Parts: sequence; structure tokens; C-alpha cells
Amino acid sequence: MLVESLLQASTKPTQPSSGLHILSNIESVRMDRTLQFEPFKRFVCQAVRQIQLNQVGEAWHNFDGGGFTGVLCLAESHLSIHTWPHNHYLTFDIYLSNHSTDNSGKARLLYKQVLEFFEAAVIQENYIQR
Repeated sequence: MLVESLLQASTKPTQPSSGLHILSNIESVRMDRTLQFEPFKRFVCQAVRQIQLNQVGEAWHNFDGGGFTGVLCLAESHLSIHTWPHNHYLTFDIYLSNHSTDNSGKARLLYKQVLEFFEAAVIQENYIQR
């Protein structure tokens, strides 16, 4: 029964794009900004307010020896980050739903601001229409 329902679900027509999901692997020259979450949290929360997104929750953690992880929950969906300071490396993703309005431009703008914050070079990025 489960297999039949999964097969039926996979043959349904696809829905129109419901948002933009950007996933990125990044190299940063600003190791100091990858050590602890507090500077990034201040920056990203302000950026979220400025582009009129709605923060509804968050979780942050600093790792012993440096590096952090964080998730910002938004009414429009989420953003997340994980850093490895000694490798000058981080991963970042942002997904903004287009449920009530097209937020694709806001997702691109926030991603650009994150790259600028870390003075970053993109190693790999993916733009996925969901």
C-alpha cells in the first residue's frame, strides 16, 4: 500500500515554483567572522528586518575551538549557516517561499549581503526553484 501511494505521488504533475532555495559553499578571507556566531547573528537579523522578512525563531551554537552553526526560522522559510574557521570555509543556504509574494529577489539580495559580510569567494552554489 505504501509503495503504491509513493508511486502515485511521483506521477502527479509538478507544482509551479513556490520559492527560491540558494545553497552555497564559500571561502572567506575573514576568519574572524567565522569564529563565533554573535557578529553574524547581529548582521543577519538586521538584514532580515531591512528587507522586510519575518523572523519567527532561531538556534545558534558556538563550537569549542571556533566555528558556529545557526538557523534563522522565517515566516517565509529559513536560512542556515555552518562555519569551519581554520579552513576559511562555510556553508550557507537560504530558502524563501513565494506563497504570498515573489521573494526571489529578497533571497538573492540577502545571499549577496552574506557574501559581502564574509568577503567571500563562492566555491559552489546552486539555485533551486522549488
